[in-house]
Amino acid sequence: MIDAQKILNNLGIQILFDFSDIKEAIDFALDNQIKVLELNLNNIYFAEQLENKNYRQKLKRYLKNKPIRLQFHAQEGLTFFMPQENAQKFIIKTYGDLMKKASEIGAYSITFHLGTDMSFGMTAKKLLTYEVYPMYYKNLIYKTLTTIKKQIPKNLYLCLENVGGFRYPFVLELIPKLLSKNFCLTLDIGHINRFKGEDKLREDNFFHKYRRYIKNVHIHDNDGAWDQHNIIGEGNIDFKYYFNYLSEIDTSYVFEVRPKESALECLKRFFKLLDNWQIKT
Repeated sequence: MIDAQKILNNLGIQILFDFSDIKEAIDFALDNQIKVLELNLNNIYFAEQLENKNYRQKLKRYLKNKPIRLQFHAQEGLTFFMPQENAQKFIIKTYGDLMKKASEIGAYSITFHLGTDMSFGMTAKKLLTYEVYPMYYKNLIYKTLTTIKKQIPKNLYLCLENVGGFRYPFVLELIPKLLSKNFCLTLDIGHINRFKGEDKLREDNFFHKYRRYIKNVHIHDNDGAWDQHNIIGEGNIDFKYYFNYLSEIDTSYVFEVRPKESALECLKRFFKLLDNWQIKT
């Protein structure tokens, strides 16, 4: 049975471009009685403020005893599929620094993407580099992720999201070997809905099997055509299917819908969904 109260206690939104100051975003969340706030570091101001030691110290003091769980979404653009040694060292340092700074202010989790591999036209078809050198890339990705895993602070969850290179067959084989108390998963429900048939079933089954490692869930809707990040109800996703097993675990639920007005509308619609499901409250 879905535990509504457990969900409500861990429900929140993501903020991307709505504010130019982290504290303003937190105030907005508090004013709207939001329990979880995920800040997307693709907002250049958020990223700069997190880098600033004085700002981090002030933010840590401000967050003390505030009834909110603060999370971060790492900047996108970096790809783990660059074979150069210096590139891998840069990725490791980038995530090591980010985790240290997020942990310093008491953040709950960081969600990150692996990025994608390069593809090349090969007479009417596309070929990815890892398909030519499978063992090289398998060892490369595993070594880098293992090195990053060793740097995760004890009070932080580092969560790998199901997007891009996450879906490559050799990566799906590696992930279970890496999952641990602090190296976890972000389940993006909208991303799964982009798939059909065996592809969708494979990803559904993966997250169901490893659901105890899910520490963050991204919620948004789409019609399957593309990653629309719609308000819930503006697509065809059966959210109850996921919440039937997600409420068994301890995870955050984040409406990854922008701008902030759309995220608030998601909250309103979700409350109605809970009522319609006639579940335990």
